[in-house]
Amino acid sequence: MDLNVNSGVWGTMFGIPCIVADNFLKLATGNQIKVLIYILRHAGRPVSSDELSSMVGISRDEAEESVMFWQQANIFATDNHTAVQSIMSPPLPHEPVKTVQPENTSESVFSPARPKKTMLTASEIAEIINNDSDVAELFRCVESLLGSVNYTMQNTLIRIHSEFGLKTEVVMTLITYCKEINNINPRNIERTAENWRDSGINSLDSALNEVQKLSSIQEYRSKIMRIFKVNDIAKKYEKFIEQWKQWNISLELVTLAYERTLEQINKLSYPYINKILISWHNEGFTDVKDVENSEKKYKDSRKSSGAPLDGFDAEKYKIFINNV
Repeated sequence: MDLNVNSGVWGTMFGIPCIVADNFLKLATGNQIKVLIYILRHAGRPVSSDELSSMVGISRDEAEESVMFWQQANIFATDNHTAVQSIMSPPLPHEPVKTVQPENTSESVFSPARPKKTMLTASEIAEIINNDSDVAELFRCVESLLGSVNYTMQNTLIRIHSEFGLKTEVVMTLITYCKEINNINPRNIERTAENWRDSGINSLDSALNEVQKLSSIQEYRSKIMRIFKVNDIAKKYEKFIEQWKQWNISLELVTLAYERTLEQINKLSYPYINKILISWHNEGFTDVKDVENSEKKYKDSRKSSGAPLDGFDAEKYKIFINNV
């Protein structure tokens, strides 16, 4: 394709470092390139994260992560008076300038005590890709599935490959599953990959089997959300769902436990429902009829003893639910 430059637009120009064109066109994402161009265009004055977000059309977090990418690549310095020095907010007099770090809200949620991992610089990532054909192939596969990957995901992929030792086909199976459930957060992918490594899941067959199990749990979870009329389930209650699935507790029993909970406390309570289901599981109940037959026997025994009948008797379950 032959292209001719429109010389009429060259009245005003600004420069872009040659190293960007030589080394980073493939490595940098579209957002990172746009952030670089905007900051260079406005060199000489402070540029805030909010301004970048508004003018470039990305989120504030994406803007800050893009700035950090170019700082790691030594395109922007943080020890002199460049425009990017004020990318967050101008420092107070005599206050040392701090390197911008992207927010990672999931870090405190998932593992607050876990030491922060060292992030590879953009130059180090480029060097690894150039020298390791397996990593380069992994990047190509992931990009074909997700499109361009950001700086955090690039670090995650290298860590999964180099530190966890997961094979490319295993990583791709994991990322494909995460994309299907609309959860391609790098932190989630890394945690799952770490669990797979610890569980010895490092072949295509074992990965596919694990994905089938996870998909089954996800489907079960989605149906329970509809029963409970909620849009999500808090992380601390996910263990309940996994346990119910492992015990093969039917959705009909979950529904009945939910109804019993509303009858007694007039609100959704996962611990309360869980305690009821534990009691039914320990009794060996596998369906609603088992529960109804047991309750009928219980009512008949109370009737024969002259005790009053009042429907579902919470007293029977107090041993299980007294601390809920």
